Amino acid sequence: MKEEQQQKLVEYLLGLMERGEDFVLEQAPDLVQQILAWEWALYCTGYCFGVVFVVSSCVFLFMNRKKIFESWDGDYAFPWAVLSGLLILITTFVSFGMLLCLSTFVQLWVAPKVFLLEYMSSLIK
Repeated sequence: MKEEQQQKLVEYLLGLMERGEDFVLEQAPDLVQQILAWEWALYCTGYCFGVVFVVSSCVFLFMNRKKIFESWDGDYAFPWAVLSGLLILITTFVSFGMLLCLSTFVQLWVAPKVFLLEYMSSLIK
């Protein structure tokens, strides 16, 4: 009696595994498409924020260039000099981040299969 229940349980679990396998195979194309769309949207958002930040910091530095250049030899040199230097440093790091986003854009556009392979290998690690 107990052996029959175990056999039925094994058969039921095997049936579940087969149905789960079919489900995964049916949903795989949709899943791949959604992963590519999500990664594209994620990197696109990051790139757009980077562009806005770089442009706004360049506009800020351009609009305040007179104060910045006059402050190098004036009494209030510290705030404007530090602010401009810090802004230039942050803008440089944001620009490097934008280059990384751009390289991922190109990879998603030109070679999506390579991107998916790298994505899956990063999940396995």
